[in-house]
Amino acid sequence: AIINSKTKIHKCPKCGLYTEDDLCEICSNPNRDHSTCIVLTQPKDVLPFEKINDYNGVYHVLGGLISPSKGYGPENLNLDSLVSRISSEHIKEIIIATNPTLEGETTSLYVSKILENENVTITRLAYGLPFGASLDYADSLTLSKALEGRKKI
Repeated sequence: AIINSKTKIHKCPKCGLYTEDDLCEICSNPNRDHSTCIVLTQPKDVLPFEKINDYNGVYHVLGGLISPSKGYGPENLNLDSLVSRISSEHIKEIIIATNPTLEGETTSLYVSKILENENVTITRLAYGLPFGASLDYADSLTLSKALEGRKKI
């Protein structure tokens, strides 16, 4: 079974998630909202979004983050297919969901720069305090991002 899985499992040519079929279950599902796409770093990053059942769009896996110190540059990212998907699939919103690290921020800015001339809204996940957290234990960057991303109530 393990030997068969190595030959059957491959990356979905659209999004980069793993699949045994031509397209993954998400890309081939007509009930998904194909106008909204979350951009992720790795295939495993899809799991938290699928668990919450609040998102019904599609995904796109970059396959890494820009990290010059690790020798990983923009040319290593799965970006060409993202640009082509925007027009071919009529994607209206790109939600960048890279981690809040230096590499994640760098990659997020690079992706938004690459897509700035596309007819698409580009958003980034909000940062802030986790539910139930005490302000006493929040670091200054988390508080700063929470303040920056505040909403009217």
